[in-house]
Amino acid sequence: MENILMFPEKLCWIWVGLLFCSAAVTGFSATVTLPFYDPLNYSEGQLYTVGAGVWDAGGNAGNELTVSNTFALTAPSGLTNASAKGIRWQPSGTARRSMIQFTSASSGSIYVSFLVNVTTAPSSAKLVAYLDSSTSQPSSPQLGFFVGSGQLGIGKKTSTPAVTASIGASAQFVVLRYNFTGTTSDTVDFWVNPDSSTFGSETLPAATGSTSGGNNVASIPYFGIYAASGAGPSLLLDEIRIGTNWAQVTPPSGSVVVITSNSVPRFNHMSVSAGKHILRGTNGTAGNGYEVLCSSNLALPLAQWIVIGSNNFSGNGSFDLTNTPLAGWANTYYRLRVGGGGTNGNGGGNLTAPSISSQPQNQQAAIGQNALFSVAASGSETLNYQWYFNTNTLIVGGTNATYIVSNVTSNDAGYYRVIVSNGAGSATSGNAQLSIADAPTNGNWFVSQSGNDANPGTFT
Repeated sequence: MENILMFPEKLCWIWVGLLFCSAAVTGFSATVTLPFYDPLNYSEGQLYTVGAGVWDAGGNAGNELTVSNTFALTAPSGLTNASAKGIRWQPSGTARRSMIQFTSASSGSIYVSFLVNVTTAPSSAKLVAYLDSSTSQPSSPQLGFFVGSGQLGIGKKTSTPAVTASIGASAQFVVLRYNFTGTTSDTVDFWVNPDSSTFGSETLPAATGSTSGGNNVASIPYFGIYAASGAGPSLLLDEIRIGTNWAQVTPPSGSVVVITSNSVPRFNHMSVSAGKHILRGTNGTAGNGYEVLCSSNLALPLAQWIVIGSNNFSGNGSFDLTNTPLAGWANTYYRLRVGGGGTNGNGGGNLTAPSISSQPQNQQAAIGQNALFSVAASGSETLNYQWYFNTNTLIVGGTNATYIVSNVTSNDAGYYRVIVSNGAGSATSGNAQLSIADAPTNGNWFVSQSGNDANPGTFT
């Protein structure tokens, strides 16, 4: 069993089954499918007009909500990169709103996320965005998002925020949730700058604030941005997502995940930190082995994928691995392979984990010469080999029992090791050092010639 994870060089987020086109459609407002993502890739102008077919489910045109390149915001570290344009929210003498109609939800939860930067704070809390059951002008929506002086807040069926959080003068990443509880009072929650380690996860962090109240509705199919009358404040909004779970509205930087089933071992977290790929997973059998493999080409046969880690699932069936991606790869795909033993060789059934019988030996070579490293190993077939330079730099093409350093340069000096793996586990060799020998100089040298052991000659 396996599932596949990809980190592309161009950061993006793709959900299987999602088809969304941001091009404007004139004459009607479409009902968008969840999960929904809008990078605001429209022409510059009034949101209601340039986003026709998406943002005109309710409301009217006006400069109070304007799309432009100059209003784009930057996503925080750990979140997938922001792209395209942003929205300026700037009230005037006329109230304006633009609304999206999405696939109606009547159970579970609805999540909305976006970036917001308050450029001129209002003197009192103003309703900015909301989830509701109708296209009527909002006064007390089912979930209201409010902006005040140095604060963000939410409320349920109220014209003022019930809970607030203090913010600084920079872009904030906000997540809203409407939760259908099945009781007389549904709940609403919000998160301000949640921990990036939870992005794309199925486990929610603690909410910044939660509240409930007012009358419930049977379903919620609308998300809107609202600018009440009255000039003064201004803010920027960008990267709007709507979904039915946390992972759909918090795509981690540079990740695409395809999950085959909730019941099989699989990846459930992926993020990038300090240039390293952090992979975590769940649903393994405690003590059973697994391998994580990677490749730059999804179409390669499995035997040609590189094993980058091998271990046993923890007591709760989880695993955790951090990998430094290889420079020059446009895409890095990861596979989880289960059923064998881990580094301890447990759980491998009839398979025998690899063992190394002959370690790589230190080598010395002059500049321009070749150096050969080799290893001898035994274990159940098929054995996979992967050589590394200076402990953790993966060597492309170093996938055999021998590895030749051709045309040695000073940059090749260092330590070489190999990991030998199969379905039952892996074995890591010791480090073998490549040192640079002094280059020959002009002078008398003894050389082998015509069968003589030592015949004087001249090297020039």
